[in-house]
Amino acid sequence: MRMRLFLLLALVMLPLLGFEIAAQIDLRRDRAADVRREAERLLDLIQAEQRRIVADVEHVLVAMAETGVAATGTENCQAVMDRLKRRYPAYLTIEITGLDGIIRCTTDHRTAGAHIGDRDNVQRALETGGFVVGGYRIAQGIGRPILSFGLPYSGPDGRPAGVVTALIDIQWLSEYLADKPLPPGATVLLADRNGVILAQVPELQGMAGQPLPESYRFMQENDRRGSVEMEGLDGVVRIIAYSPVEADGDGLMLWVGIAKAQAMLPIEHAMLRSLAILAAVLVLSGLLGVWGVSRFVRLQRQAEATRQRMAEVLESTHDAILEVDHSWRFTFLNERAKSLIARGHDVDGLTLLEAFPTLAGTDTWRRLAHVMEHRNACEFSHRDSRNGQCYAVRAFPSRTGMALYLQDITEREDAARERDRLAQHLEEERLLLKAVLTHLPSGVLAVSAPSGRLLLHNEAAERLMGHTVGHAETITDYAAQHARHTDGTPYRAEDHPLARALRQGTAIDQEELLHLRGDGQLASFAVSAAPVRNAAGCIVMATCTFQDISERRRMDEALLSAKERLALALEAAQAGSYDVDLRTGESVWSKELYRVLGLDPSVYPATMASWIGTLHPDDRERVLAERSKVVTGQLPQMRLEYRIVRPDGSVRWLEAVCRIVRADDGTPLHLTGLEIDVTDRHAMEDQLLRARIEAERANLSKSKFLAAASHDLRQPMQSMFLFAGVLRGHVHDQRGQHSLGMLMRGLDALQGLLDSLLDVSRLDAETIHPNLESTMLRPLLEQIGALHAPVAESKGLALHLDMRCDGAVRTDCHLLARIVRNLLENALRYTDHGFVRLSCEAVDGWARIAVQDSGIGIAANQMELIFEEFHQVDNPGRDRSKGLGLGLSIVQRLSKLLGHPVTVSSTPAVGSTFTVEVPLADAPPTHPATPCKARSIDGAGRLAVLVDDDAIVLSGLQAIFRDWGYETLVGLNADDAVERLKEDGRAPDVIVADYRLQGGNTGIQAIHRLRDCVGADAPGIVLTGEAGTEWQREAAEHGLGVVIKPATPQQLEEALTRLPKTAAWLKGQQER
Repeated sequence: MRMRLFLLLALVMLPLLGFEIAAQIDLRRDRAADVRREAERLLDLIQAEQRRIVADVEHVLVAMAETGVAATGTENCQAVMDRLKRRYPAYLTIEITGLDGIIRCTTDHRTAGAHIGDRDNVQRALETGGFVVGGYRIAQGIGRPILSFGLPYSGPDGRPAGVVTALIDIQWLSEYLADKPLPPGATVLLADRNGVILAQVPELQGMAGQPLPESYRFMQENDRRGSVEMEGLDGVVRIIAYSPVEADGDGLMLWVGIAKAQAMLPIEHAMLRSLAILAAVLVLSGLLGVWGVSRFVRLQRQAEATRQRMAEVLESTHDAILEVDHSWRFTFLNERAKSLIARGHDVDGLTLLEAFPTLAGTDTWRRLAHVMEHRNACEFSHRDSRNGQCYAVRAFPSRTGMALYLQDITEREDAARERDRLAQHLEEERLLLKAVLTHLPSGVLAVSAPSGRLLLHNEAAERLMGHTVGHAETITDYAAQHARHTDGTPYRAEDHPLARALRQGTAIDQEELLHLRGDGQLASFAVSAAPVRNAAGCIVMATCTFQDISERRRMDEALLSAKERLALALEAAQAGSYDVDLRTGESVWSKELYRVLGLDPSVYPATMASWIGTLHPDDRERVLAERSKVVTGQLPQMRLEYRIVRPDGSVRWLEAVCRIVRADDGTPLHLTGLEIDVTDRHAMEDQLLRARIEAERANLSKSKFLAAASHDLRQPMQSMFLFAGVLRGHVHDQRGQHSLGMLMRGLDALQGLLDSLLDVSRLDAETIHPNLESTMLRPLLEQIGALHAPVAESKGLALHLDMRCDGAVRTDCHLLARIVRNLLENALRYTDHGFVRLSCEAVDGWARIAVQDSGIGIAANQMELIFEEFHQVDNPGRDRSKGLGLGLSIVQRLSKLLGHPVTVSSTPAVGSTFTVEVPLADAPPTHPATPCKARSIDGAGRLAVLVDDDAIVLSGLQAIFRDWGYETLVGLNADDAVERLKEDGRAPDVIVADYRLQGGNTGIQAIHRLRDCVGADAPGIVLTGEAGTEWQREAAEHGLGVVIKPATPQQLEEALTRLPKTAAWLKGQQER
């Protein structure tokens, strides 16, 4: 064994020796290559400098040739050269020669006039016509070796006129090359195109100007750059990098040589050191071999034992261990890896991707590749797409490749995912709980056990408590300070519901307590508290919720009070309640219901049969049918009245109200209702019915009285007005006229009193119905002013009319006229001196009518009383000339009926102003009023037919019309008038008829018959004292004038002047 180990040691050391020798050979070869590259690098550097020098010379010659200096005269040319000499370096000489080869001008006077036409650079420049590099030669006049250049220039005619040449001192060139930093033992050689050595560094005596030896000619004649190992001119072996004449086209050959021996000297020293070290290593290895062999054997035995133990450890571990080499081939798998990863398949000799192709392109593969490439250990997890198993992978770079340790963590990963899912779910639940707590109207507290430290609370808790909870550490910090029993005594800390739940484990549900809020008010709380236990049953915390039930307590108290009041009300109203469970048929009756039905609770149970037994036979079928409709849903509720017969035989009237309580699906659950004893109400209704019938009979009698009074009272007054008018034309003396005037004033006062009484009666009877229409306001007011002008004149008052309203208003013209007349008459009545003004103006869509006077005025305490009936200001003696005190009452009631607001402003002893506001009309009236001025009537023998059932009134009409010059035909009815008209044979010029005639006939009918009799629509006037307005519309429809009784002769005269003349009547008049 040991011999084999020694042989093995020898076999190991020999290759090492051979390897060392081969390495030294390669090292020398590499060093030679490095030297060659260094020579080429130096060649490039020096040649670049050489090209720059040649390029600079070319630029100078081109400048001389192109600027025309060469073509100028000799004196001018030499002057330029003299100036240039001061600026050019000493090693550079510029010469200009003609075609004859004679130097015409130069920067070095020593060469002036010399013949240089035989120079190579001059001849080649003329031949090529371009820039050329010459060769080595001794310059004439200078006596030193130079390198020449040439460039032809042209004369004015464009033809070649000579050559511009440049000379560089070769001595300077040698010094220039010598200044370049060169490695030790390096040499540089520059030769012209003829192979003549121009310069050499380091300089060898006698070599400048000598041709290259034949053995070096290949470097000049070659067409490409190259390198060669050979002896230099000094006999030293060098590695030479060269550039031939034609390689770069500059006409010069350059080489750079590095002494090989000197360049290889460090390598040789290193080789000797390495061989010495190797020899020492071999000797040492030999010495150690003896010791190592014996130790190796010992260690081998230990390693075998260790390997055996490691194999056992690797097999016993739960990790799958495998190893791959640098080519990713499996080199080792333990049994766990074979069963877990390979699944029993033989993967020996396969690569990792061949065994598991699904790894390609995955993150796992990239991680493994990173470990293999960068030799950095890494840990990660991998899920096998084949079976879903998850592995914890630890990858370690090894000497031969990479070792992988895999552990099945599927269960752990699944558990982690489940833990993450539960954590996410828990977070969602926490956020949900937070949202619920935030928006929960109830206060919530949670405390830890056993200290009672506050864990959490919501905003509602502080809002309900009225103060901040803060960081409470014990129950006493927040419980005992503000909690009160319902009797007002403070809670002890241990008695608080939260403390009992925390320390005693007691669950408290809706316990009421009082809480002293931060604002000092006591609030009623309903508190619930419960302990929270862990799995071992120990209390770990307690929670508490509470609601402010202060409002509910107040509502409960109010509800209790309301129930008590309801019970009293039901008892007082003799109303009983009941509730029937329609599912079980059970009924609950109140005590009052038993009393209403007259039943004894001990005898009659609360059943349907007991109730049906009380129904009156005549009402039973109707009541049960209505009840059935409610139960079946045909009616939402039942409300009806019916009769019952009590056990004592008495009959009572009941009002039943009931409804059905249904489930969400519409199923009837309960029938609830009230039974109210309305017998007394029925008796009262009978009495009220009889009273109403009696009132209607009285109202009808009143209406008949008003109609009769309106007609009968006006008839004698009408006759008096007419006869007084007749007398005016027959009484001529002053005393008679005065008496007649007093009679007319008395009649006017009587008419005013009668109109006021009748207007009040009509308003009370609600027989006045306004007919709203578009009416021109100004003519109406002017007419009223004109009618009252004589009254104002008789009292010595100034009546002013201020009309600033030309539009139409929407009103009933007759009722509005009555309002204005009453106000104007009132102003004239209570004004003894001064003025009365009637005005109107349009303001914001309203016509404002004002009656202003300078009368006695109205005191402030009388403002509300003046509109009451029979109330008069400053008339304690009841002067009849001042009326009955009904005018303003009528004004107010008519204004409300029309919707025309009336206002008053007054100053005692100064005067009053009454204002009526009437809405403006949207459109003018269809037939605008065109009042005519009153004029004296001249009958001129025209025929007037007069009809009235009162003989005295008829006589008065006949007298006044005859007084006006009319011929008259009279009749107590239509038949008399028609008969007399037929006998006369003429067509009437006017027909005047009383509205109400005997036999239920009307004056409008009488006028129709008279018109039909003559076949023409003669103008007609209806005299009436009727209270209604319907007949007025009928008269207007037939074109008839209307005069209200009692009418003065002046009013009748004005009515005649306003009569419309029909076309048919006018035609008849023309024919006559």
